[in-house]
Amino acid sequence: MTTTSTPIPHTTTTVQTIPPCDFCSPDVRPSGRREAAYDARLVQGYWANVCQEHFEAFGVGLGLGRGQRYILATPSIADEMTQRDLIMDAIENGDADAVWDLVGDGDIAEWL
Repeated sequence: MTTTSTPIPHTTTTVQTIPPCDFCSPDVRPSGRREAAYDARLVQGYWANVCQEHFEAFGVGLGLGRGQRYILATPSIADEMTQRDLIMDAIENGDADAVWDLVGDGDIAEWL
């Protein structure tokens, strides 16, 4: 008899940006916060964005009602062109706040 493994549903979620780990404080980790790898329910009962280390220490597993691993969405060329157009419009209008909202933590040179 052959058995096949069935993937557990709801173990991943696709996001546009990866948030920082809610536990990796810059005070504790001088090199800065790590990216979260999971949106996870913790043994304490609440949910948090956690890195691999904190998921292994406090996570209750993966699946619906337990946790999901983050997967970064690959932007389409159309999305990148729209983003570039919005940034260029904001620059032309002299709206620095809008430019930085669109660029986020990235390098503005990537969009010019």
